[in-house]
Amino acid sequence: MPIIGIISYGGWLYYKKLEANLIGSSNVSIAYVPVICFYLTVFLYLYGDITDQYCFHKEYEIANTYHALIHVISSIGHNGFIIVVLYPNEFLWQYF
Repeated sequence: MPIIGIISYGGWLYYKKLEANLIGSSNVSIAYVPVICFYLTVFLYLYGDITDQYCFHKEYEIANTYHALIHVISSIGHNGFIIVVLYPNEFLWQYF
């Protein structure tokens, strides 16, 4: 239950920050990075658990490779979240 609260509050905070700074500008595309990373991580974990693939593969090396991939994806998502929340109007946006 606490995880749902943390995810919900983080999503609400993220939406409010976007609404205040990015809605209506051409910089909205970078805002999708954390959301896509979140859904991709959830998919790889839950679907993999259901079908015994990805992180739950029977071969140890394959499972570890996907586990590392989930960490890379979540790191990209968290860093994207930090960039959007802390630097909403900085020069970085002109590159995306």
